[in-house]
Parts: sequence; structure tokens; C-alpha cells
Amino acid sequence: SPQTILLRAIQAQDTRQQSQDRDTHAHFRFLWETYKVILDVLKSNVRLEEVYHETARHAFDFCRQNQRPQEFKRLCETLRKNFADLGKNTGKVPMHQVNVTHPDTIMRTLETRCKQLQIA
Repeated sequence: SPQTILLRAIQAQDTRQQSQDRDTHAHFRFLWETYKVILDVLKSNVRLEEVYHETARHAFDFCRQNQRPQEFKRLCETLRKNFADLGKNTGKVPMHQVNVTHPDTIMRTLETRCKQLQIA
């Protein structure tokens, strides 16, 4: 009957849409987890400090473009914690570790914070 055909077509469309939504969610989750891992790995390496801040700025853009306020909040907390952890070290800073008193580090941090304010 025509009603059965129409009903099956609508149900098939709903199933396809749900599948696409699941795929999109999985891609968002993967990308978000990738940003988190990169930031975690790079947080204290002075040679990769610029990459760390660039990744943070990309993550800010991701949150804004995809309207992800919870991820943005978590990202801000992560960056704040990472910076606070760097400042906890007392005494001489090892060569491979980020020195929070170095002028380049201060500039990069300020640029990242300004980007954070723009997104917020």
C-alpha cells in the first residue's frame, strides 16, 4: 500500500540521519580527544612550546565554530592548570622544560589568553 511505502521511506531517512549524527559525534569526539592529547604531551617541552600554543588556538577555533561551550570551558581549565603546574617548579628549570619567566613564553601565553578572551 502507498502508506506502507511512505512510512518505510520516512523510517529509512530517519535511520540514515541518526547514522550521520552518530558519525559526526564520533568525529567531533575524536578531534577533541586529539587536541587534549596533543596539549598534554606538549605542555612542558620548551622546543614544542609554539606548537602547544598553536594547538590551543586551533582548539579554541574548533569550540567556536562547532558551538561547543562545554569543551571550551574544559580547554580553558586545562590550559590554566598546565600553566599553574609549570609555575610550581622551584629552583633551576631544566633545559627541556618551559620557563614561565622567559619573555617568549610570557608573550606566547598572553597571545593564547587574548585568543581565549576573543572566543569567550
